[in-house]
Amino acid sequence: MKWRNSFIYLLVFLLVGGYYYYFEVVKKEQKEASERESKRLVRFQPESVGDLEIHAKGKEKLHLKKDDQWRITEPIRAEVDASSLQDYLITLSKVGFEKEITSAAEDLKAYGLQDPPLRIRWQVGELWQDLLLGDKNPAGDAYYARTGDRTGVYLISAGIWNVLNKNLNELRKRELFSFLPKDARVFEVLWREGGSVRVEAGEDGDGWRVSDYPQLKIKKSKVENILEQLSWLRAREFLENEAVNLKKYGLDPPHVIVKVTLKDGKSMELRLSGEKKEEKTLKAMSSQLPAVVQIDGDVLKDLPVEVATLEDRTLFSVEREKIRQVKCRLGDEEIQLVQKGENQWNYRKGNAKEGILKEAWPVRSLLWNLADAEYDRKLDTGLPAPAVPHGRLEVFYNESKLVTLSWAKRSEKDTGPVNLWMEQDGKSQTVQVSGEVLSKIEEDLSHLMLPEDQKKNP
Repeated sequence: MKWRNSFIYLLVFLLVGGYYYYFEVVKKEQKEASERESKRLVRFQPESVGDLEIHAKGKEKLHLKKDDQWRITEPIRAEVDASSLQDYLITLSKVGFEKEITSAAEDLKAYGLQDPPLRIRWQVGELWQDLLLGDKNPAGDAYYARTGDRTGVYLISAGIWNVLNKNLNELRKRELFSFLPKDARVFEVLWREGGSVRVEAGEDGDGWRVSDYPQLKIKKSKVENILEQLSWLRAREFLENEAVNLKKYGLDPPHVIVKVTLKDGKSMELRLSGEKKEEKTLKAMSSQLPAVVQIDGDVLKDLPVEVATLEDRTLFSVEREKIRQVKCRLGDEEIQLVQKGENQWNYRKGNAKEGILKEAWPVRSLLWNLADAEYDRKLDTGLPAPAVPHGRLEVFYNESKLVTLSWAKRSEKDTGPVNLWMEQDGKSQTVQVSGEVLSKIEEDLSHLMLPEDQKKNP
């Protein structure tokens, strides 16, 4: 009997829940959708539009036409920002009214619709349609509007005005470069003062090299980061619609020229002026966007002045998944870390009993920082290592030692470069790293040395 009662209760619960969901959720959504549909002023499919005109009072007519693809034809000929135009057409196709003011207006002038501040025309097939936006209502929260196929006057949300009142620069193409970083095969930077950098991708497109210095190892991520930034460059402002007055804008000659050649043989060029520090902007012109534009100045700081800037100066190659043991020393404390599982590390301090780290992230943080660490320059290998180092790291792949790093103690006020002694494959090398690099490593070690109950997640 109990199970039968439970089944009845469950059935009642499902029926009540279903009733509530259907009438309070489904039917409510259907009603709201029906109300929105009944208040639509405009109806068309965005992809069906072949012609678009935007007439804003006091501005030149903006005309866009679609043949094989969309192009701006007036007031100048220019390429279109496809995503911006798509958003515009989607918004236009869904314009609805909040209230009908009159079904047959006798005096359009009273609503600002006789000579409207904004008129939008679009063509679907052979049919042209119009949307006219007039004055604001007395409350200031809506605009009067009408369409070419209706006699009524309606109120539409004030926010629609800002979305539909687009100018040339808001709908034109703003990308300076259009390419995928993975397709780049040659990257070149030419500085007006005489410096130059040229790197080429390997035959398989993996890795970069300098033909004049075949032994120089280029860090792949450094080149890829620059290419990624170039591929995302956008014009903030258009200063000239054509490639004119280049000298006026510091582009003839330019401060720097950037060239990218793709795997299909196509090449592109970017000219940049010097940075206006107070504005943090640059003037620029691209072979793919032949107009003088203003862009953010950050890109200039990342362009290499010499090929050494792109050199792979990684302290040592770390395949983190292969590391099974790390021995650490910092000051008078020592700790040995041994991986016992995918996310489990055991530790031993001095001669104490082996314990289990509650969290693996302190070890991961140390290994990440070691993998990212780079030296600034190599030093004379004859420099004597400290007899008793302040810090020491020994990294193992299973039982095979990969590398040993050691360094001397420095004062807390000393934030300058630090010497590191490296032992790897039976060879010794002294390098100099920034104080910031060493501080990150020492911070990780200090955290590992803490008692387990004092450690906190970052």
